[in-house]
Amino acid sequence: MQGIEDIEDRLRFAQATESLTKLRCQLMKRTYASQYKVRNISTQRHYTRFRTLQEQTENKIKLSSLQYNTARNALLQLRGPGLWENTLRKLHGEDIRGLSERSLIEEEKEETRWTRNMAGVREYQMTEGVADDVPTSTFSPHLAVGEGHRTLSWIWYSTTGDEITNNVSTGARKYIIT
Repeated sequence: MQGIEDIEDRLRFAQATESLTKLRCQLMKRTYASQYKVRNISTQRHYTRFRTLQEQTENKIKLSSLQYNTARNALLQLRGPGLWENTLRKLHGEDIRGLSERSLIEEEKEETRWTRNMAGVREYQMTEGVADDVPTSTFSPHLAVGEGHRTLSWIWYSTTGDEITNNVSTGARKYIIT
């Protein structure tokens, strides 16, 4: 059929952007749910029920990321490499994090190890199922280190020109205010 590649291209692009939107929604849900758990869950019964909700959310996150990668790979086959890859990047595991979650790069992990060592705190060691985190010397408050800066994953600030200009596909209507 003539034009079938163009139709599949548009469908795959829509699938990729929609699954990216779903992924962002599920990550926000996970963040809010974690904050709610810390503040409000106090009994085993409530924790167990809440854990089921967390598992469902994690499954939806995995499904959304799988859908995104499938659609992106199909677009790569249809379009080939190009500028569109700046908007729909390859989704790695470290990219899938919420707004308040932080991905530690190796440099930051090494800095954390150095700071803990300077503070006299050993690395975590499991002794009979319990984390052994006992200071080897007195802790100096002058070595307290802040969090530094956070970098958001690209999924939080990626939009496409079609998403901005073509609101018809999202069901929104354009209104001109004069």
